[in-house]
Amino acid sequence: MTIEQRKQRIKLNRKRFGLSQYYIDNLKIPKLLSRCIGQHLNIKQIIDDKNNFSITEKIDHLKNLIKCLERKNNFIEKIEDKRKIELSIFFILIITIK
Repeated sequence: MTIEQRKQRIKLNRKRFGLSQYYIDNLKIPKLLSRCIGQHLNIKQIIDDKNNFSITEKIDHLKNLIKCLERKNNFIEKIEDKRKIELSIFFILIITIK
């Protein structure tokens, strides 16, 4: 295959399978992919027009926010359950001491 044939083949494949230049120019790489608690965008940051997120990026960020909030809620529930157990043990000890 000559260099010219290769260039023609690349050009043809870009037409068949490639993304449009408009799509590539407007494609925004997500600013934050972390799924850790405390490392997510808030609703104001997601919806703000200054960030220029596409609809799919906004959906991804909102899904990430929901996951982070669910994890945070589960963490808080575990702490509350642990405190309830500790308090009940404490009251049982106080009652038995009297």
